[in-house]
Amino acid sequence: MNKNISIDNLPVVFNISEIIARGKLTRRVVDYAIKKYIKEKKLIKIKRDVYSKTADPFYVADKLYKGYIGFSSALYLYGLKTEIEATIIVCTSKTQKRTKFLDKMLVPVNMSTQFFGYSLIAVNGLDIPVSTLPKTVFDMFYRPKYANYYDLYRAINSRSISPKEWATILYYAKSSNLTTVRRLGYGLESKAPEWFAARLLKISRNGSRTSFFFLHKLVNYNAKWDIFDDINIKRWEDAV
Repeated sequence: MNKNISIDNLPVVFNISEIIARGKLTRRVVDYAIKKYIKEKKLIKIKRDVYSKTADPFYVADKLYKGYIGFSSALYLYGLKTEIEATIIVCTSKTQKRTKFLDKMLVPVNMSTQFFGYSLIAVNGLDIPVSTLPKTVFDMFYRPKYANYYDLYRAINSRSISPKEWATILYYAKSSNLTTVRRLGYGLESKAPEWFAARLLKISRNGSRTSFFFLHKLVNYNAKWDIFDDINIKRWEDAV
């Protein structure tokens, strides 16, 4: 068997087992080729048995976790954040472990039943699934542990959200839970149309228990939305 496996025939991101199965090759043959291409700097090791032909962390994160780029990482790809990302956040349908890739940390976030709302965008010639702006906004309030509200408010303040996009965020909110509804209403009432906040407030007032933004701390209580804001997100409302 020829040990010179063509680099052009390898997927951009792949697992050794896939190459062995597809080409009916031995592990020894594949290992030989991979070592050769790593030495020539044509391949990058992601983790054990997983390699990439590209150094683009967004593409690698997508392929590695089979998800979509979200949160502040999505804002960066949309040009709504200029700081270089040290952490790449990828939304997934199940819980997975984070991975270090070159100088980036790839962080998977399990979106569970909210795993939807993305579209393909071209980045460095590669198609990458990225959460739409409405879904990015929703995801930030659905999973506040991974959200950067300074980034979010700065994006909202620099890029107007259309009525159709607000309607989409409302649709997502209604399909989630009471706490997410209150987070969205409380966090966006000064930025959103009146009808948006009114619809969420109606849902909120039908709830029978108090909500928390992230940690269960009895600080920054907002009676209108019946929620405690331990993060104090309103301090970033006017970020530019």
